[in-house]
Amino acid sequence: MTTAEQTPGPRTSASKATATARKVSGLIKNFYVRAQEAAHNGEPIAWCMDGGAGAGPYELRRALGIYSIYPEHYATVCAAKQTGLPLIERAEGDGYANYTCSYARIGLGYAAQMQELGGAAPPGAAWGGMPKPQVLIGRTTCDPGLNWFEAFSRYVKVPLHVFDTRPLPQEIDYEDKAVRRRYMDNYKGQILSLLAFLEKHLGRKIDWDRVRELMALHYRAKWLWHGVHELRKAVPVPMPSGDKFSCMFPNSYMLGTQEAVDFYQELYDEVRERAEHKIGVIPDEKY
Repeated sequence: MTTAEQTPGPRTSASKATATARKVSGLIKNFYVRAQEAAHNGEPIAWCMDGGAGAGPYELRRALGIYSIYPEHYATVCAAKQTGLPLIERAEGDGYANYTCSYARIGLGYAAQMQELGGAAPPGAAWGGMPKPQVLIGRTTCDPGLNWFEAFSRYVKVPLHVFDTRPLPQEIDYEDKAVRRRYMDNYKGQILSLLAFLEKHLGRKIDWDRVRELMALHYRAKWLWHGVHELRKAVPVPMPSGDKFSCMFPNSYMLGTQEAVDFYQELYDEVRERAEHKIGVIPDEKY
């Protein structure tokens, strides 16, 4: 019997999207509005590569009162708001090849214009733009990841720290305790080096009790997000993949905040209710 000839099961109700996912755009806009407020209030700003681990643990930066911004993500905002092309053209005008990562070209064009404007955001910057940073935190994972932030440092003239996120060799024995310890010690050294850099250049000392509080929020949000993925195993699937990708933002850029915990708690509760009542994304799920 072919799939088309199979007897259909009981029909379920369907709803294409989760209500909680619709709130993500507001979270993203507020993220950049708060960046402007933080800069206005004298809080240190860091431009960081990637979300989270790419620039070291979130909790260190949050515990030091640093507001982190991610040029990689801001490039997607510029693309969505159709403000990225002039920045790309500016970067190419400075000699960056047109086959260089477009995220990088948008960021480099932005930094070049910021330099010309004495640290101000370029005119018409989406959602107010990225405030000028006091520090930069790059990484070593992707090809432009290191050189991109070195170029940033030349444009905006602030200190750069590179967090080593190179992948582990495939041939290592992960079960060898000595090997595991060596890599754990290396990562610990990376964290302490980043912390020393931040304390030196920002004149602040870490509050480890605050770090523990932020870690608890971090893992609470992570477990709720993991729970949402587990619920998506239900048949019919209660949450579409489009919503899943939209809802990654707090996990990538807001961990260590009560706001991220509240968002994922609301999302988890909604998806669980949909799963329990067999509310799927499509009326008759066959595959």
